[in-house]
Amino acid sequence: MIEQDKTVHTFTLNNGLKIIFRHHPTSRSMTAVMHYKVGSSYPEKRELASVVAMALYDNKGNPWNDEHPDNWVHVTDLLHDRLQCTLSGHPDKFERALQYYAHELTTAPLFPHEMIQEVYVKQPPRAERPINNYHQHYRYIWDITFPGSNYSADHLHNPCAATTITEEDIQDFHQRWIAPNNAVLCIDADMSIENVKALVNNYLGDIPARALPRRPVIGVASAPGERRLIKHGPTDFPTVQMNFNLPILTDDTLKLSSALSAIVTLINSLNRDIPQELTWLTEHQNQIRQLTSYPVHASLMNSRAGAALIIKVAVEKQSGHSLNTLEDNIWALIESLKTHLLPSSMIEDSVNSTLMESQTPYGTTWATQAGANAILDRAATISEDDRQLMQSLTPEEVHEAAMTYLVRNRVSVLHLLS
Repeated sequence: MIEQDKTVHTFTLNNGLKIIFRHHPTSRSMTAVMHYKVGSSYPEKRELASVVAMALYDNKGNPWNDEHPDNWVHVTDLLHDRLQCTLSGHPDKFERALQYYAHELTTAPLFPHEMIQEVYVKQPPRAERPINNYHQHYRYIWDITFPGSNYSADHLHNPCAATTITEEDIQDFHQRWIAPNNAVLCIDADMSIENVKALVNNYLGDIPARALPRRPVIGVASAPGERRLIKHGPTDFPTVQMNFNLPILTDDTLKLSSALSAIVTLINSLNRDIPQELTWLTEHQNQIRQLTSYPVHASLMNSRAGAALIIKVAVEKQSGHSLNTLEDNIWALIESLKTHLLPSSMIEDSVNSTLMESQTPYGTTWATQAGANAILDRAATISEDDRQLMQSLTPEEVHEAAMTYLVRNRVSVLHLLS
């Protein structure tokens, strides 16, 4: 049995700033990641969070930039609807990182004129750029996967809207959203919890909380019906992608998350040797390999709008095989999954893999994931009770999840053509 990690501490300052600290006794560096609960669902100008991220990145005069220009970055997370800043460096720079966040929480950033020109104006139009990136693939169908949400394929590149943003817009955004009671700070370092609490309170505890706007509600139909999108490249990898609409995966749906993860494990097993007892799966593997040499990639994505089980596979551009034929083979695989029970050994391997992944990452990887979970009101660690619940998953429960969620009235299908 995997030992439960006991080094994560969570506490909240009087001003509402939530702190998640993980003691990393062998680390030679510290990581401090601040997550603000705002991003792509900002209703007036969805891309504004991206511009604010660039502005904060270019915010001269803060206590971190001059000495550490290469050890930090701001990003917006399209799926979790958050603005994230990552600072990392030698442990003796932890206080400097806290000084930076104090500056960021209290000082509106400078307006990034040059960066807007570089990123939003000088770049070629989206239609003229190659579409070979996985993240670009799912952005194209996120709107139709969750109709009614504010997510958009053009969220990160909308020159018409971005170039109309003013300095007053950015200052207003900062005043409305960049506040301690709208943030989560995740820290990974070789420090004592007592020292972390004292330093965090010293640098960040006196920053006042602010009244926050009502966070936009993302309304999504639970089963909005089959939706299809054909998108022309240019791309070197014609691709079919299927997103199955799921409810938001929370700590209360841990059993469902485990069942869906087992399905993902099964689909990804098409890319390696399959156990002899799964002859039905071997047949599907052979059929798909006749159409493409590329792997079948399955994954789970979770967001404020909902979750999705994603299946994606590409074909060789010159193969002559159609994406329709490839999609038909994926549907055949899904229907077979509904008529067979997964072996208990595969389910056990899937659950143990999830448990292992939940406790092994350190540094930026852990601090990023912990913050993303916190934004979705999920715990930073898996409790012993939840661990036992996951390990009690049965083949019948996996089968029920497949029957309920891998259905046509929950699917969005993208055909990305060259």
